[in-house]
Amino acid sequence: MARRKNNSSEFINMLFEITGYFWQVGALISMLLWLLTGYLLNWGYGLHTKEHTTVITSLFEKFSIIFYIPFLLALFFAVVFSFKCYQTFKAQDAY
Repeated sequence: MARRKNNSSEFINMLFEITGYFWQVGALISMLLWLLTGYLLNWGYGLHTKEHTTVITSLFEKFSIIFYIPFLLALFFAVVFSFKCYQTFKAQDAY
């Protein structure tokens, strides 16, 4: 029996493929990912620096890097989509 692919990985693959054809779509996706990266950094820093009053934040007090994992994941995708957008722009600009 064949194993189904994850829908989120299919979606990311589709966006990456569209970015290879239209650099404008890649620029929009990159811009949104950079904005998300900034928001997640602010969110993670805010959780890390405020007092640990909730159960979740007090449990993760010793593992403070966990607050920055969403930021690092968004940063990775923002960089990947930005480079793919730039490659597509340079390839289309050559014509």
